Amino acid sequence: MIRALVVDDCSLAREILADMLAADPGISVVGTACDGFEAVRQACEIEVDVITMDLHMPEMDGIEATRRIMAECPCPIVAVHGDWTAADERDVERALGAGAVGAIEKTIGLGQAELEDLGDRLRRKVREAVRCGQEGSDEQRTGKPHHEEGPVPKEGGHGRGMTGEDRQDDIGSTRHYRRQAHR
Repeated sequence: MIRALVVDDCSLAREILADMLAADPGISVVGTACDGFEAVRQACEIEVDVITMDLHMPEMDGIEATRRIMAECPCPIVAVHGDWTAADERDVERALGAGAVGAIEKTIGLGQAELEDLGDRLRRKVREAVRCGQEGSDEQRTGKPHHEEGPVPKEGGHGRGMTGEDRQDDIGSTRHYRRQAHR
């Protein structure tokens, strides 16, 4: 049984990610944390096989938490980030440099089919991280992030299978999710 710790400052995102992992009978979510400090504490106090780490949190971000966990009580970490931007790419590279073994984009303001796809990709990435263990991943060795991607971009689209109009719709739903989640 894979023992997972889910770290995200948004309670709704934590709950959704934990539920996605718990849907796999081979994964048990043994803890959740709302910030980097709590993540470091729990990672060192409870037995975990893998951590999903939100990169963007107040106080201590996921990159610093990853650094501290890898220094104090090493464990495979999957970096979790929001909308894909150049800044996110840099943050993912920094997280990989800090010791994360993989990265996945969380876009939670999606329809049911997209959420199921995200759950499948998350479970696959968590299992891959556990297999990588302390040996490191291709991402760490090459320094190039390998992301779990959605559909291949449409002709003339702007990324992840979306046209510009689709992307605006997705950004709008993500903003709505964030407003609701942080109330």
